[in-house]
Amino acid sequence: MMGQRFMEYFGGFLPGLGVTGVGFTPYRARAAEEILLGTAVAEQDVATAPGAILEDVEVAGDAYASSDYRGETCRLFAQPALETARTQARG
Repeated sequence: MMGQRFMEYFGGFLPGLGVTGVGFTPYRARAAEEILLGTAVAEQDVATAPGAILEDVEVAGDAYASSDYRGETCRLFAQPALETARTQARG
């Protein structure tokens, strides 16, 4: 099972990475998806994707959180979320 491709882990469905609470609207992190799609989902693939998660959005800041804080928090939360998805997909 380790050698299967990312899509196969999800029963043939094309998974997407949706992100909320970072930009002005929810968005799909396509740059991070591209890192994962078409690869074996190895630890290094999952470790690389969070770095690209903010490429497709203008990070919003407001009175509650600065844009720097939101961006860094997003990257930090993305890593364990992707790792959990990888683990669950493997069964």
